Amino acid sequence: MQKIFTGKQLPLLYQRALELDGLTSRDHIDRAASAFVQEFVRHYQRGVRMVYVWAGAGRCGAYALRTARLLFDRGYRVSVYLIYSAGKISPEVEELLPLMEAEGLLFTPIYESLLKVNLSSEDVVIDGIFGAELSTPLSGGYQQLIQYLNASKARRVSIEIPSGLFAEENSGNQHREIFRAERTIAFDSPKLAFFFKEHKPYVGEWRHIPLGISAAAEEGIPVQYHLIEDSSVTTELQSRPLEGYGTLPPRVFVPILQPGYAGSALLLARAAQRSGLASLELSIPKEEALQLQLMLPELRITSGSFESYQQYLSSYTAIAVTSGFGTSEQAAGRLQSLLTLAATRPFLLAEDALRLFTKHRELLPLIPPNSILVADEFSFDQLTTRHSSDAERLREAKELAAQLDVCLILRGESTAICLPSGSVLFDVTGNSALSRPGCQQVLYGLIIGLLAQYRSSMTAAMIGVHLHGLAAELYSGKQSQRSLVAGDLLPQISRAYHQLDL
Repeated sequence: MQKIFTGKQLPLLYQRALELDGLTSRDHIDRAASAFVQEFVRHYQRGVRMVYVWAGAGRCGAYALRTARLLFDRGYRVSVYLIYSAGKISPEVEELLPLMEAEGLLFTPIYESLLKVNLSSEDVVIDGIFGAELSTPLSGGYQQLIQYLNASKARRVSIEIPSGLFAEENSGNQHREIFRAERTIAFDSPKLAFFFKEHKPYVGEWRHIPLGISAAAEEGIPVQYHLIEDSSVTTELQSRPLEGYGTLPPRVFVPILQPGYAGSALLLARAAQRSGLASLELSIPKEEALQLQLMLPELRITSGSFESYQQYLSSYTAIAVTSGFGTSEQAAGRLQSLLTLAATRPFLLAEDALRLFTKHRELLPLIPPNSILVADEFSFDQLTTRHSSDAERLREAKELAAQLDVCLILRGESTAICLPSGSVLFDVTGNSALSRPGCQQVLYGLIIGLLAQYRSSMTAAMIGVHLHGLAAELYSGKQSQRSLVAGDLLPQISRAYHQLDL
């Protein structure tokens, strides 16, 4: 998994890269600029009149200066503005100044006032003023410059992070003075701020590009946050599942006690099968049992009373309580019975279970360890309190996961998997079509199927979320995203597995 470093940790990372990898500052800046230019030309090759590069005095400014020269060498018309307080520029910037001496490359140092230029919709502005080290809101002329650039019709791209945005905590920031990029290209590590929807207007579409810093250099720098990548999921898939429950075969119990949820049950069961699960038992109202059995001939569909299953709970390796369980007082009693009688089994708890927890918070301590809670923004706020930002919501989700000793999956702009240890795994696969009806049931089926196969909650959550998002991307790669419905995800799960196994 990709570590997500804080702005304060980046200098230490670069120092370790120098010591262990022999990667000098100049080497790193050259790699960063080359990577940025390769990404830039993919999106801004035609219809560009002029590229205006605004460079600061720090390391991000050095990225910008080297980028400007490479773009100029590629034939772009480039105008560069180096912004700094008189006499205060970093050694990295100082070293690159001779590269600005080229016929046709317009270079203007600015340290007394911040120059404004005439920008059109055919121009591109590259923001390299401040990097991830910024920790105080912009003021004075920098405010005026950012406001001017934001008001222009030019297209806007940021190097490393939009100037004015802090890499992590932005609750005390002045959001009006943050550069609004349509695209952000970061290096080595994404920034935590990228994962919160309140920052989308400033970050735009983002990508982080590894520049060859070794795992040895990253080792020893502790982080709380990671980004899930295909390679890390492949590694988990190839590892042996955890031992557990003696010789019990993987088997899931899904109680659906309300009529009208046969479709949701079908999606969940099919997804659980696609996860590799061989045995799943659905308890469903009698009038829907036969129809569902015909559609799911491989599975056992029963319609007995809830009480008749209680003596068999120890035979299941995982239990899912989602939609169709009910939210009445009777359902609360049934949930309490399940959590108490199957206290040694992991649960997947979502939708109706969360609604019951909202009304009966005394049930929360009964959740067994290694269980998984899945919540979107609305259901999580109902369970806890109303939050004004994704950053606030994530802080409370981390606390709740640690308090309950569970894995909490928080669905939002990106998916955050909060672990009891305090660590968070982010997953950015998928697209907006996953918010459509039924898609969540597919996610639940994947996760409960993996959890039942003696996977830890972290592993089941990580693989399930990634497969779910990847399935949506694979569908959208061949068909229109607009047409995706939940059932379309099921055949794509096999393709997603195949892609990860390559």
